[in-house]
Amino acid sequence: VFGRVGVQLTTENCLETTGLRLDEMVAHHFSRRPWEGTSQERVGEMILDGMEGRLRASPIAMPGLEECIAFFRSKGVPLAVASSSPMRLISAALEGLGLTDTFS
Repeated sequence: VFGRVGVQLTTENCLETTGLRLDEMVAHHFSRRPWEGTSQERVGEMILDGMEGRLRASPIAMPGLEECIAFFRSKGVPLAVASSSPMRLISAALEGLGLTDTFS
């Protein structure tokens, strides 16, 4: 997405923004390499669109996920997702992993 607005990111550039919210990360890169023609908000939406598509199409489960879910289900423990990610990304990940009916 940043390449589309003329900003080429390096690994070092990406490490600078580890832990920031998406809007903070976009603002950080804009402050260092301003672009024209696309708002920061739109760049954020484009990033979310790409993430959502990837999560639906080719999600990657953490090792042990299935075993963990099976263990707690066998104990009758209700399961939930706790995340600061946007709901659209959580939904996409759960759909991609086939887990939409797994959590309360």
